[in-house]
Amino acid sequence: MITTIDDVLGSLPQKPRRWKGSSTGTLTPPKLYEIYVYSLIARQFKIKKWQLNHYKNSKKLKGRGNFVFRGSPGFLWGGENFSYILLENGDKRYEMHLSIQINGKSLVDHEIDIAVFEHRAAYNAAKNGRVAQITGEETPLTIECKKYNIKLDKKLARECLGVAIETKRNAPERIAMFITNNNNKKVKQLLDRYDIKFFSEFDSSNRFVINAFNMCIKEFIDTL
Repeated sequence: MITTIDDVLGSLPQKPRRWKGSSTGTLTPPKLYEIYVYSLIARQFKIKKWQLNHYKNSKKLKGRGNFVFRGSPGFLWGGENFSYILLENGDKRYEMHLSIQINGKSLVDHEIDIAVFEHRAAYNAAKNGRVAQITGEETPLTIECKKYNIKLDKKLARECLGVAIETKRNAPERIAMFITNNNNKKVKQLLDRYDIKFFSEFDSSNRFVINAFNMCIKEFIDTL
């Protein structure tokens, strides 16, 4: 996982001196798992010939700063000094964030482990704050990552389903994924019923699953 993260972030024009979590630099195994998935997605955008750049606070880095991942769920506004990748292809512009909160249909905030936003909407939220909070309609991809050493519980699937409904994942152009190193047939059955893409036994050593995920991301990119 570390090698993949190093390779992907190291390929950015603003190659970071180092990457770390929050201000302390501490990364738990679950957070590292999220960063690994984040890196796999970025790699597929690069393979598809998109331009990737390191941004902080809506500004492209001019030099080699640290790539700082959020340690806990945050918002796009407030001057938080966390990194994200701006994805560009012609006039198409999106942002990919880690540990971010967005509005559901109820106007209640929901934590998303990994999200791809429309750049226009993300910039507006960063500039204007709560009144312009980003919504599910402006978020074509949401991913829930769960690295557990215990059996996967069905309540996690119910939580994921609730967030998917709240953020309007019921459209072809807006998809949700649930990624875990674990497995549970009932969880898969529930999420499959609502077209939430479920990737179990997801680990850097499981090339079959990683390849299936990469193919799914490529298909997603083609819809943008």
